[in-house]
This record gives sequence, structure tokens and C-alpha cells, in this order.
Amino acid sequence: MCGRAYSPRFLWMWPNARISVMGGEQAAMVLSQLRRDNIEAKGGTWSIEEENEFRAPTRRSSKARAIRIMPPPAMG
Repeated sequence: MCGRAYSPRFLWMWPNARISVMGGEQAAMVLSQLRRDNIEAKGGTWSIEEENEFRAPTRRSSKARAIRIMPPPAMG
């Protein structure tokens, strides 16, 4: 793989492509897994509903932070 971090001369991508290090779902899973392990290490429990509530903001913010490579096409 060759991403922007490697300063390529050319990137072959779709016009609406976005670049990010990790997708929102993956980042949310990693963070929630760390939190779950932390809670369980202290003897607590964490419900699926609480986990989904915890993941939601990470999913939303990663979509907003992804770098858009090209502007969207002009309408009309």
C-alpha cells in the first residue's frame, strides 16, 4: 500500500474518495474494546446498549474528519 504518508507521485483513487488512517467503525471497536477491558478489570459490567452509545460519537466524528481528496462535482 502507498498512502499519502509515503508522498507518492500519483494516487489512483475514485473522485469521491476520502483518506483516513482508520475507519470510524474500526476506531470505535478498538476504543470500546479498551474501555470494556478496563471496566471488566475493575469488576464491572458493560451492556451492549452502553457500548453502542459509546461507539456512536466516534463513528460520526470520523466521517467528518476524513480528508476529502477532490471537491464534489458542481451541480447544474
